[in-house]
Amino acid sequence: MPGPANNNQQQNGDLEQENQRLRQQVRALQQRNETLTTQFDQRTRKLQATESRLQRLATNLPGVIFQYCLAPDGTQSFPYVSEKSREIYGIEPKHFAQVFELVHPDDSDHLQAAIQQSALTLNRFDCQYRIITPSGTLKWLQALSQPARQDNGDIIWDGIVIDISDRHVTEAQLRQQEAQYRQVFETIIDGLGIVDLEQGQLVEVNPAYHQMHGYSYAEFLALPYTDIVHPNSHELLAQFIADVKEGLIFTCQAQNVHRNGQIIDIEVKGLPFPYQGKTHALVLVRDISEKVRWQRERDRQEQALHSIVEGTAAHTGAEFFRACAKSLAMALEVAYVLIAEIDHSQANKTLANVIAFWMQTDFGETFQYDLSGTPCHNVFEQGAVCRYADSVQTLFPDDAYLAPMGAESYVGIPLVDSQSNVVGLIAVLHTEAMAGASERQASILEIFAARVGAEIERVRADKALREKDRILQLTLQAGKMGCWSWNRLTNEVVWSDGVEEILGLEANSFGGTFEEYLGLIYPDDLDTVQQAISQALATEQEYRIEHRLLLPDGAIQWLRAKGEIWRDEQGEAIGLLGSVFNDTPHKLAEIALVESTEQIQQQAKQEQLLNQIANQIRTSLELDRILEITVREIKRFLGVDRCHFAWHVRDEAEAYWDVIAEECHPDFPSFVGKHPVANFKILSDLLEHQKIVKLDDVTILDDPELQQTLAALGNRSMLVLPVCAESGNFGIIACIQHHALRLWRDEEVEFLEGIVAQVAIAINQADLLAQSQTRAQELEALLVKFQYTQTQLVQSEKMSSLGQMVAGVAHEINNPVGFIHGNLTHAHQYMEDLLGLCVLYQQHYPNPHPQIRDEIEAIDLEFLKADLPHLFQSMKVGTNRIGAIVKSLRTFSRLDEAALKDIDLHEGIDSTLMILQTRLRAQDWRPEIKVIKDYGDLPRVQCYAGQLNQVFMNILSNAIDALEERDRACTNTQRQANQSQICIQTVKKTNQILIRISDNGDGMSEETQFRLFDPFFTTKEVGKGTGLGMAIAHQIITEKHGGTIECRSELGVGTTFTITLAQ
Repeated sequence: MPGPANNNQQQNGDLEQENQRLRQQVRALQQRNETLTTQFDQRTRKLQATESRLQRLATNLPGVIFQYCLAPDGTQSFPYVSEKSREIYGIEPKHFAQVFELVHPDDSDHLQAAIQQSALTLNRFDCQYRIITPSGTLKWLQALSQPARQDNGDIIWDGIVIDISDRHVTEAQLRQQEAQYRQVFETIIDGLGIVDLEQGQLVEVNPAYHQMHGYSYAEFLALPYTDIVHPNSHELLAQFIADVKEGLIFTCQAQNVHRNGQIIDIEVKGLPFPYQGKTHALVLVRDISEKVRWQRERDRQEQALHSIVEGTAAHTGAEFFRACAKSLAMALEVAYVLIAEIDHSQANKTLANVIAFWMQTDFGETFQYDLSGTPCHNVFEQGAVCRYADSVQTLFPDDAYLAPMGAESYVGIPLVDSQSNVVGLIAVLHTEAMAGASERQASILEIFAARVGAEIERVRADKALREKDRILQLTLQAGKMGCWSWNRLTNEVVWSDGVEEILGLEANSFGGTFEEYLGLIYPDDLDTVQQAISQALATEQEYRIEHRLLLPDGAIQWLRAKGEIWRDEQGEAIGLLGSVFNDTPHKLAEIALVESTEQIQQQAKQEQLLNQIANQIRTSLELDRILEITVREIKRFLGVDRCHFAWHVRDEAEAYWDVIAEECHPDFPSFVGKHPVANFKILSDLLEHQKIVKLDDVTILDDPELQQTLAALGNRSMLVLPVCAESGNFGIIACIQHHALRLWRDEEVEFLEGIVAQVAIAINQADLLAQSQTRAQELEALLVKFQYTQTQLVQSEKMSSLGQMVAGVAHEINNPVGFIHGNLTHAHQYMEDLLGLCVLYQQHYPNPHPQIRDEIEAIDLEFLKADLPHLFQSMKVGTNRIGAIVKSLRTFSRLDEAALKDIDLHEGIDSTLMILQTRLRAQDWRPEIKVIKDYGDLPRVQCYAGQLNQVFMNILSNAIDALEERDRACTNTQRQANQSQICIQTVKKTNQILIRISDNGDGMSEETQFRLFDPFFTTKEVGKGTGLGMAIAHQIITEKHGGTIECRSELGVGTTFTITLAQ
């Protein structure tokens, strides 16, 4: 058979040429690998130099920079720790492994759990915890880091630990204050609410408020405010809103309506309250319904008792007490009434001085008695009414006064002063048992107790006042103070003796008129004094003022005067009277102290602000936040209308000031944005030459155009300082006054220079951080690229070896199969001829020899005649099947078509499916994975066939993996109900070929889809995937073929890959 041999020799020659070409490619790749190795060594040395610079940077950062490694076996280590560990932890970097021993016991589990969670999810690690340093100091720390899993399974965190002790203390205090305020709001027994003054509607209430009206919280806020206010109080509601809008405090008594329609008497107090960015009203509501009812009842009772009380109204002092005792006895129809005042003059016992005593028909002598053992002792101790309706002598056998009186019953009530102190008591005794307690008896006793208690307090106050007056006269003499009075009707001013001497005036030099007094007042203080006098007279309130006197010799004296309204016998205000004191020595010392204190406080505030900004720089690497805090604090500290920070930016078109951080008075527009440098002329020139611009008044500028520019911005005074960084970056801090002119003081300029120095440090730190981050990112990208290139080389070598193996296998199988398949035709023909000869023998020799007949039966000749055609057909199908497999292997590897060539895409897909057939067929634990082909009418496409087949193989293999993973998690019933399937669709569009490969697996998360085409990214277990399959597929489609590959996946639904190729 010469034909097949010639074909094989031709194929062997082609394969030899192909092998020679592949060996040349391998040598080229080896040379490329050596070049990459040399480049890698050079970049490694550069990386070491960068690492040295990063080490120096870590030393200056405000925290401990660390690298923490957690091995798969649980071993922990710190490959790198910066020297800041000494400052924050109090331990050396080489001993940093002991850091977990310093963690506070209550935070240890929390910290370990956070580490495990970060290791499990590879999410950013952010944890706050406490430590106790070796010196015993308790600190709050915050650790920030990002984990990354290494190829060997180690997880490495690169991060920083900062000391947040001060911030944590402040936050704890704020939370405690907020909780306290919320607790007060929720638990206060009075109603408390916030009213929107524009809408006239409650927007927030405490529980007491809505419960007082019988509503739930949600129901109450949904009601219009007028629905809970009684119609009689609607005018008061309008007045309440109007007064609070004016900034006044509003108080009144009003009526609201309960949910059940019942009227609630309330006491209301409202005042302005800032809430959610605008002024609201804070309203306090107290339910006084019981108080009003009680007051009405009391008024009624007092009216009924008016005739009884009239008998005591014209008396005071002892006569008043006697009249009260007699009136009570008559009103209550009892035998004895005594009024006693408590005497605390003896330390070991409490006495009662009887100041009025009614004995049946007349007054008895007053006396003193010890409260011990008497019912009056219980009244005094309990501070409440004590009633003994009968057998009082039996109950108090030690009371020596009860038996002589023949007392059978007793009622006592305490007398209290305005401070609720028990000052005495009223005792009512009768010789017979008293009937049950009556409301009338209680009301009469309460009324008389109130009046008698008030009179005792008045008598005591009068006595004390007389004593105070005596002491005052002595004090005035000893303290060199004086008294004065002014009668505005007669215009007469009277000084007490010695006042002229106290004030430094000559004796008898004061004429005694109001005009002469005004003539002595220091001119700058005259209006203030006259206004204070007028206000005191108009409001009838206390007069209190401090002012200066200008004496005839030019000396200045400081005078402190205090007075009150002077009334005549009819109660009409006729002038003022009060005291005067020469406070000159003390005032001069006070002024000096205030000036000194203000200076010290100003310096302290400056230092505090500088420290605050410096601390912010140490604890934060966010330059924008530092600048925002700086301009805000400068505006607050100096009280300027505007403070901002601007960068000096120069691009190809022009130079401009870019305002990025600003704090401004709300009356003025924002300057944030770009402002051409040329607009500010000489001011920009000065700043560019690092000169300070200090303008107390911008109108003094010689340039009218510049004046106009600044006037358009509303600037009246300006103080601008340049800020320079080591990198060459240049900015300014500007303080601007809009409302009025401002004279900038030297200490303010000096203060801002200190701020500028701190801001420059912050800018330098930000520049260093940005440079280090950029370099680190470049190194990381370079390393990834190197690893990817190296892995691609290995993968290419593998594919080359695989191609050679496939070619060899295909060749070794194809030759013998070709011989078998070619000879089957001849063997089949020979078999047909032999069977035909047997038929002829049977026709012509129907009775064969017995031995032949036995052999025919032994071999079952009829069965052989029927089965042999089927046997040859089966052998032919088998050889065809082997040929198809060999063809699929050659088609998939495309070793003979490595160049760009027109191919049939369907043929490549089918060959890939043929190779994967063993994974698609049914297994003992799952049914077959069904493949649905929806092929369109595609033209031949010019591409790299072998590489494109590799893409199909990667996508289909991943789909099978996903389906098998899903089937393993399902029951057999679930697998049968939702059979795993892969759908392959090809579509021809204008100038494009679309290939969609879909599966109904579990799908992928958004995070997985986002990183799907990243080199070395895999969701498979260690050892089951390199993470390069989809990255290589993406490179083949996009770089080699200029197409696109997209993934659409939904959890629980499935995944679809869409490949788009140009036609």
